[in-house]
Amino acid sequence: MFGSELFQQSAASIPTVLSTLSLGFVIGVKHAMDADHIVAITTIVSEKKNLWQSSFIGILWGLGHTASLAVFGLVVLLLKTRIPDRLALGLEFAVGVMLLFLGANLLYKLVSGHKLHGHVHEH
Repeated sequence: MFGSELFQQSAASIPTVLSTLSLGFVIGVKHAMDADHIVAITTIVSEKKNLWQSSFIGILWGLGHTASLAVFGLVVLLLKTRIPDRLALGLEFAVGVMLLFLGANLLYKLVSGHKLHGHVHEH
């Protein structure tokens, strides 16, 4: 009897788990399309000369981003704690500094005559 009750509870939680994972995926895709992500990855891959190099950098960036979120998320879940507001604000500030650095780097390249886009489109 105990085993069948456990199975029924596990089966009943499947829709909840699937809906939670689906919602997390949708929110993650929305987060990935935020302006700061688009600017950061565009600036980084624009320095590469071909599609394969740009794709590889993009894949590495995505995997690194996912891995760091997974590690910190698991730590928060396992410790049953939350990220303090002060730390969250500090991390957001660090992201802002990184975006400023990427923008300054791009401006420096423009001023120094660096070619950013070296081919003509046919359309």
